[in-house]
Amino acid sequence: GMIGIYAAGGTFTNEGNVKIVNNDTLGFGIIASGADVTNKGDITLEDSSNVTKPNIGMYTAGSDSLKNMGKISVGKNGIGIYGKNFSNGDSATLPNSTIEVGENGIGVYTADGNGHLKSGSIKTGKDGVGVYIAGNGGTITATNAFNMTLGDGSDGDNKGSFGFVNVGSNNKIHSDISNVTLQNNSI
Repeated sequence: GMIGIYAAGGTFTNEGNVKIVNNDTLGFGIIASGADVTNKGDITLEDSSNVTKPNIGMYTAGSDSLKNMGKISVGKNGIGIYGKNFSNGDSATLPNSTIEVGENGIGVYTADGNGHLKSGSIKTGKDGVGVYIAGNGGTITATNAFNMTLGDGSDGDNKGSFGFVNVGSNNKIHSDISNVTLQNNSI
């Protein structure tokens, strides 16, 4: 796969543009390994032709903190943020932080961690998921300043666009989002 930035140890802030042109293997905008990472720039990844090899904007396998205060755009079958502990936006300084994903994309995938959707937005394409929560004992908090826009959902079993999907156990979702835009077959 391709990696735009690999951040190891300490803290790292991206203030530039990262673009990954890759559609047949795993592609990563930023990988964190023992580093807390903040994105204040633009991360762009194109469509992935294989749902089992998604392009991912920000990724960590550990418990590193991933904070988006810029723009993440991933295409079909992509994931905006993949990590345990994440946040999007900061209503005081950067209220327009965005995550956009294409068809079958996931805005944020998290397991066993905590997430904060403080401001900005997630926009999904057809059959997309805003936040996918796995694992056990995580807490997701979405504030009123945050917006979510879901794409059309297809007809049929296991199809549709969803704001939050919780497949874990003992996870908590606290949401007071007042601005959600739904299309056909979206929840």
